[in-house]
Amino acid sequence: MTKKIEKGDLVTVFVTVWDLRDHIVDQTGEEGVRLRAGEEDVFPRMDQALLKHKEGDRFDLVLEPEESFGDFDENLVHLVPVDKLGVENPKKGMRFSYIPGVPVDDGRGYIITDVGGGMAVLDGNHPYAGWTLRFEIQVMRVESVEEGDIAESDIFIPDFLKVANEAVKEEAEDRLEVDEARAKIAEQLDKVDEAKPENAMGTGLFTSLVPKKED
Repeated sequence: MTKKIEKGDLVTVFVTVWDLRDHIVDQTGEEGVRLRAGEEDVFPRMDQALLKHKEGDRFDLVLEPEESFGDFDENLVHLVPVDKLGVENPKKGMRFSYIPGVPVDDGRGYIITDVGGGMAVLDGNHPYAGWTLRFEIQVMRVESVEEGDIAESDIFIPDFLKVANEAVKEEAEDRLEVDEARAKIAEQLDKVDEAKPENAMGTGLFTSLVPKKED
């Protein structure tokens, strides 16, 4: 019998990320990535979606910026003199954990996105910030494991499957809670509708509200 994913299971998934123009922008290796279901290894909505699937399933998940990498923030883009970077021959793609000369200590990584005229542009936004993305997910394997049996070295989550930072994570979790609450309310309303008689007027439930016809 195909195993359904449960919280704490070790799950191997193959993921392809598409933009809204149906271009592939990222992808896991053929062997996929291993994660712990329901343990916040990946985006909150993706984490919850996995718990509704089983080994062998393939499904799509569309995530808005506030559920993944956040909106683009122009305040996270800094223009820095090249000679202040402390490296020789700085190039695009180089990563820094700080902004030289700027009192910023938010644990965020910064990437050089452009170099020219003795200046470098350091951007603290995730490369996919502001993007709505579609994640095509294939559940390759599901393993039941005991707590403590998974070493940290067994888990490696690429950046394109994790929220950009704690602020975005909190916003994504809040949105997920709201959506789940709405879904429960909708489910309850559906049950109420199903419980109503097909012809309530003929059951006597509302007879007292219907004016009697005079002879």
